Amino acid sequence: MYNPIIPVSRSLPKAWRGRRHGRPSGYNLAREYIRVFEPDVFVETEQGLAKSVGVVDSHPRTRPPRVISLDDLVSSSDSNRFIFGLDIFYVYRHLYHTEYQFVRRRNRVITSFQGESRHSAYIDATFGGFPTSDALSYIPRAYEQAFNLTTLQHLPSNWITVIGEYAGTPLGLTCHAITPRQHASDNLTIFLADPRSPVDLMDLWNTRLLRRNVISVNSEWLPELKDYLRDLVAHNNRPVPRGHHEVMPRTTIDVGSSFSEEAAEHIVHDTFAGLPSESWLLSLTSDEIWRRDHLDQGRRISPIQIESESFNMEIPVKDSEYRSIQIRSLAPKFAPEYGSWGMHWANVLSLRDYGSRNRLALDLPSTLLSTPYDHLRLGGLFVNSREGFVLPQRYKDHREYLQLMSGTEAIIDWFKRHGLTGITSESGQISEQILSSVGGVYGIGILQDPGTLHLLNKMSRKLDRIVTVEEWKETLNRRGDGSTTAFLDRLVEIGALKLGLSVSCPNCRKRNWYSLDNLAETIPCERCMKDFAFPQGSLSHKNPPWMFRVAGPYSVPNYANGAYANVLALSCLANESMGDTSVTFSTNLEFTGLENPMEIDFACWLRNSSFGADRRDDPAFLVGEAKSFGNQAFSNEDVVRLKRIAKCVPGTFLVLAILKDTLNDRERSLIGRLATWGRVPDSRGNLRAPVIVLTGTELFAKYGVSTAWNNTEGERKRLSENASFRLTDPRTLADLTQQVYLGLPPTYRWLQEYRSRIRQRRTPRDASTGSGPETRSGSQQAGNLPTTTALRPVQ
Repeated sequence: MYNPIIPVSRSLPKAWRGRRHGRPSGYNLAREYIRVFEPDVFVETEQGLAKSVGVVDSHPRTRPPRVISLDDLVSSSDSNRFIFGLDIFYVYRHLYHTEYQFVRRRNRVITSFQGESRHSAYIDATFGGFPTSDALSYIPRAYEQAFNLTTLQHLPSNWITVIGEYAGTPLGLTCHAITPRQHASDNLTIFLADPRSPVDLMDLWNTRLLRRNVISVNSEWLPELKDYLRDLVAHNNRPVPRGHHEVMPRTTIDVGSSFSEEAAEHIVHDTFAGLPSESWLLSLTSDEIWRRDHLDQGRRISPIQIESESFNMEIPVKDSEYRSIQIRSLAPKFAPEYGSWGMHWANVLSLRDYGSRNRLALDLPSTLLSTPYDHLRLGGLFVNSREGFVLPQRYKDHREYLQLMSGTEAIIDWFKRHGLTGITSESGQISEQILSSVGGVYGIGILQDPGTLHLLNKMSRKLDRIVTVEEWKETLNRRGDGSTTAFLDRLVEIGALKLGLSVSCPNCRKRNWYSLDNLAETIPCERCMKDFAFPQGSLSHKNPPWMFRVAGPYSVPNYANGAYANVLALSCLANESMGDTSVTFSTNLEFTGLENPMEIDFACWLRNSSFGADRRDDPAFLVGEAKSFGNQAFSNEDVVRLKRIAKCVPGTFLVLAILKDTLNDRERSLIGRLATWGRVPDSRGNLRAPVIVLTGTELFAKYGVSTAWNNTEGERKRLSENASFRLTDPRTLADLTQQVYLGLPPTYRWLQEYRSRIRQRRTPRDASTGSGPETRSGSQQAGNLPTTTALRPVQ
């Protein structure tokens, strides 16, 4: 039941061009279905369908393919006849031996519809049917032998029997031992379908993958089912406790696309007239899979997740260089010991990093339509999806060996997939050292103070790189957000400062600095190279010359060669929603092999999982240019470089971050042109390259951007108080920062004006559409890591 049907067409069918489906191209429609449902494997009803929408099976011949034809789905193997999935025969056998061979206290009705009629396709889509080929004739025979069947004809009264008694059906038993999970509402949905419309039956099939409680109704049986449906809607509209409150659920009435809007409204109102208006709702625009809200403010299409078993475990990373882990696999209880050459169920790993300081790449973009990371798994296919790492299985109870990538390796690989060869630059190594010293992007708070950075930079530019302890105390006192002593201890702990004494050489009068480790009765002079006795008697004992020296990557001039801006920008983006955001990053990459080599300051994937969302979009990919306190920091070369990246990697967010609080007019104009260019939508309606602008207000915000904006006045405070905006989402952050710092209108209003101008420039011929060809269908088929491993059928 949970295998989606993906329509592939050159243009949209007529039924989908009207009230519900908008006007995506056939190619984009199929790709959006694939993006939402994320099939593990694909079964083509016609050769070439998968390739036509960008699904290419590029795996070695030693591994099972991900794309096969419908004719090749059944193999000649005795252990498992199907190349994909598990044979339903094993389910029947398991149910018989565990339940149905015994006398049950309450018998469940198991049904089978017989005969042929004009409603056969509807019956198969609603209750299931059996293949008629000789090779698979054992399946209906096993179904009949395992259960005490009730044979039914294609009649409305039998529909009521099955629905009313929750009877078992061939299609329903395919969900045995499967737990559907979805955070969306489980309110009742009645789907009204024309039994002879392939489009309606396809919509019905896929709707059950998006909503948990769907009842399909044959439109030709509606007169006989009217009273039953009215009672069902009335019964559903009763108080139900939800937390500390009670709610009154109402039934959603969804009508197949083959009906016009007028016909749908007439049929539904005629059927449910007289019932309370709050008990039901006619939906004509639901589940538009191909639509994506660029501001993440609409209802999200979230498919039901299915699993058979799951458990949590803590995995040690055994090798700091190769980052290898070992896990045990899961398998259904009814599965055979060994499967045939194919993919029969899947293990899904959802990894969380609590010990490696964000060094591991645990949230990667989906590889469904691109080359998978096969080198990360020993002897098997490794597919990344929004659920996690998908490991197709065919052996029961064995161990898996995986190798994890670092963030830098993963991002370099991602650029390579888009034709760019990158290596870590010297500046990147400085940023890495700073992040390592503070414990990752979530420990960067010690540097979130302009005065602290100015003093560190002042020390790095001095010949001796030292200042007095008193100067540090004055600087930290001005922060006003914690104990001065605690800050000094923390700066020493991360290796930014070292405490020592400043003593003059009696021979050359040069003042030398000596760390605590180097103090001795006899000490050397750095200038004259002569040893002299430590002035134990003449040293001022009431006010000794204690001095701090800057050390490590913090001793690099020019604000650690720009590294402070890099790490603060990464921290700002990752910290906005704290534990709800996972980050995979790399700093300062140089791209070689180009006519004009270029460099970026940082790149990262951000994925927000707030509100407990089960299925999420791919992580947002951000590329940034970060500057320190320069008056004219951003240049035209920076803009050109970021544009080149966005053209190579479509959908990239461009981040321009600076440590000062404001932009000058030239910077605002330069970035504004880039932001306007990035707002132009592509063929799928996605913004080309949203631009995020960050200043010192955001980078030095200790409690998140939202809090910092709430503590200001003017436009920032007004926007941050708007309940419909969530600054945790990069799309929203881009829209609002463009309004605040660049003076641009809201993105939705700008898009309305842009599309209006496009429509005005179109000729009548451009705006016309002809009838399209028929639609064809392709059914798819260095730390401790707490992880969730889930077992589910291969989809």
